[in-house]
Amino acid sequence: MDDDRLRMTDDFAAITSAAIALILTLGFVEMGRSLKDAQTLANERLAAVADGASSGRRIEPILRSKLFVVLAWTVVSLLMATALMLTFLWAAIDGHGPARWLAWYILIVIGLGLGGVLLAAVTKSLTDFEALHLTYWRSQEPLHERWERRREEQRARIRARIAAADQEPSARG
Repeated sequence: MDDDRLRMTDDFAAITSAAIALILTLGFVEMGRSLKDAQTLANERLAAVADGASSGRRIEPILRSKLFVVLAWTVVSLLMATALMLTFLWAAIDGHGPARWLAWYILIVIGLGLGGVLLAAVTKSLTDFEALHLTYWRSQEPLHERWERRREEQRARIRARIAAADQEPSARG
C-alpha cells in the first residue's frame, strides 16, 4: 500500500523540473506579450483622453486587471521557482528519500502554473476574437439590411429603364 503513494523519484524530479522550466518560459513570454498589449492599450486610451475624444475612466479597470494578472503570475512563478530549487536540493542529497510532501507540492504548483498559462492563452484567444468581432462584423452593415438595400437599388434601376423606355419615341411603330 505504501508503494502506491505519490513520492519523489529521480524520473519524477527530471520530468517535473522540465515541466516547470517550460511553464515558466511560456508564462514569461505570455506575460511580456500581455504587458506590451496593456501598454499599447493604455497609450491609445491616454491619447484619446488627451485629444478629448474619450474620458479616462475605462483605463483604470483594464490596468487594474492587468496588474492583478501580473501579481498572480509573480506568485505562481515564485512557487514554481521554489519547487524547482527544492527539487534540485532533493536530487543533490545522497540517499534522498521519498519526500512525499515535495512530490505533492510540485504537482500542485505545476497544476497552478499550467492552469495559469492555459487561462492566459484562452483569454488571449477570446480577446482577439472579440476584437475581430468589433472591428469586422460590427462595422459591417447587417446582412439583411444590405440585401434589402441592394434589392431596392435593383428595383430603382428597373424603374429607371422602364421610364427611359416609355419616354423614347417608339421606333417600332
